[in-house]
Amino acid sequence: LERAGRCRFEEDGQRYLLSSYAVREVLSRYLSVAPGDVCMAITAKGKPYLKGEGLHFSLSHAKRVAIVAVARARVGADVEEMSKDYPHMEVAERFFVKGEVEALKAEVDPLKRVALFFSYWTRKEALLKASGEGLYEDLKDTDFSKAGSTAGFQMDHGGSRWTVAELEPAQGVFCSVALEGDLRSIE
Repeated sequence: LERAGRCRFEEDGQRYLLSSYAVREVLSRYLSVAPGDVCMAITAKGKPYLKGEGLHFSLSHAKRVAIVAVARARVGADVEEMSKDYPHMEVAERFFVKGEVEALKAEVDPLKRVALFFSYWTRKEALLKASGEGLYEDLKDTDFSKAGSTAGFQMDHGGSRWTVAELEPAQGVFCSVALEGDLRSIE
């Protein structure tokens, strides 16, 4: 409740509370306990985790969409809604690697360029959340310019092998999931 109260907008606080409840509900099904009995803690870098369980999870939410990823290996998820007004090129030039910025500049269709930006962004954020570093880590440490399709893309990062895949939950919504090791199936 305290964290929800720190949100600038009441709607964001409500969204946070609803998604936090959803995480507990989803995890309770995996653990066969009541949602209130799910024991979570937070790392020094702010990543929530399950105490004493062999499951890992990640939550991400945008205005109208949320995702909860659950796995037996480290996992991260990010979801973003496409916004044409977002200063994507400014952000890309500050946080993306040269190849990604060049790919964005090479895309002549403005809508496809914005879509490509959000594809890169969600992949990066999912990977950094899975590694436990979140956005404390440098986004330029990952390069998705050659990743291609939305199918699982494998890469090395932080001493581990990762699979990063994109999901398409709705038009204009970009979602990526990163899993340490091989990605076998997504529900």
